[in-house]
Amino acid sequence: MVANREHLVALQILPGAVLWVELELHGSMPSLRNCGRETLSQGESSNGAWKESLQEAVSTIWSQVTHSWMEQPEILLLVPDSRVTSRYLEVPSTDPERVKNVIAFEVGEEIQLPPEEIVWDHLRFRGESEIARVLWLAARNTSIHEFLDALPAGFPVPNVVTPALIGSAALADSAMKENPGQATILLDLQEPGATLLVQDVDGLYYARSVVASTSEKGEGGSPEASGFVQDLSRELTRTFFYARQRFKNITMKQVLVTGKDNLSIARKLTPPPGLKLNALNMEGALGALGLNTKDIARIPAESTSLAAAAILHMTRRDQVPNLAPASAAGTFARGLGGLAGVVGGRFLMVAVLLIALCAGTAVGSTLWRQHAIEARQEKTGVLLDKVKKLEQEQKILRALQKERVPFSKMFLELADKIPQNVTMTDLSFDLRTKFTMKGKAGSNRDVENIVNMLKEMKYFKEVTVEKTAVEKEGFVFYIEGTVRQGI
Repeated sequence: MVANREHLVALQILPGAVLWVELELHGSMPSLRNCGRETLSQGESSNGAWKESLQEAVSTIWSQVTHSWMEQPEILLLVPDSRVTSRYLEVPSTDPERVKNVIAFEVGEEIQLPPEEIVWDHLRFRGESEIARVLWLAARNTSIHEFLDALPAGFPVPNVVTPALIGSAALADSAMKENPGQATILLDLQEPGATLLVQDVDGLYYARSVVASTSEKGEGGSPEASGFVQDLSRELTRTFFYARQRFKNITMKQVLVTGKDNLSIARKLTPPPGLKLNALNMEGALGALGLNTKDIARIPAESTSLAAAAILHMTRRDQVPNLAPASAAGTFARGLGGLAGVVGGRFLMVAVLLIALCAGTAVGSTLWRQHAIEARQEKTGVLLDKVKKLEQEQKILRALQKERVPFSKMFLELADKIPQNVTMTDLSFDLRTKFTMKGKAGSNRDVENIVNMLKEMKYFKEVTVEKTAVEKEGFVFYIEGTVRQGI
């Protein structure tokens, strides 16, 4: 049986449904053959019942896909972001193999699990600087197996397993091309929550998931209650202030909203001052990836990021991170176990299972240790002449560390503690020691409360009210103070 690399079926598993798209590649241009959604009769918390309902849903999808016993499409499987650990790294922009070595060296000491229990890969973002920005992704083998084992018998083993975040990142990348000079904030509404991403010209650097609690999910798992909307609005504010410190010379004007119920949810959100909520231009985003207007019109809004991930895999081979290799070893082990059962010899059964188990363990462990060994060779070889320079830079960094100010934590606490009847419209810093805050309040008492709140926070000292005034936007206050260093 041969996998047709010009024919792809992409599945996205959600707690209450399976989304799917079927694509073909004509030359270098993708086209949509079919797409849809299959609702699961049992939720993910139902354990065995969920597995049976997932098998039934995938079997229904497979019956609608064009395939034969001689030739089958490639399979791309998107799993929930919550099952994957991610970390953003900046590494020297070298060839792909050296990048893998550097990543293995950087994160190897932080992994608390045995190498054979994890599978990992990375997504490298475009950019022309000497430093490459990469997203490192890792998952436990058992987490991947949970989804692979739930697929029905006769369904092909997925060629690529990746988190749903990859589709959202592809949309953010397309939006960057439509809005040059702006940092893109993308809000991807995915059942039963949302993912926030921030990206500049060098790639994605921030992503955070907001999940609705079980009591806040509407029919079909869609988050509709005001609690989720409030959490999402608060997370938008945090993201905006955090990103504004990161992007010194890039404009942020809008939040692009996509996904399920994107228009109705967007109307209920309260964005921070200076940001507008706009629906993502699906035609522009998917069109930039190569899909034609007629096909884009057939794709449901909730499947936008799934389609983006599928197109990315078809048109840019080997760029989509793949968390499937370790799982393939497990599938191979099950296959050998079945063969042993057919032969019927008890000794052969035990021997084959032991061989398969050792093979599955060796694959993950060998891959990880191979990269770790190569990384150390890289460090001791090509990068040996840079050790002295790095030591000098570390001394400088240690000196600066004593004077640093944790701005990201500061902004998160500010977003949580500012009262609802007070709006902060501007916050600026002078040489990272003095700050000026401007905002709107209902009365002088509200301003006093803000001053007391700032004094109680460990980040500020010498907080005073410079002035208050009634301006065209209302009752406005100006507060000055000093930022504590070395916190």
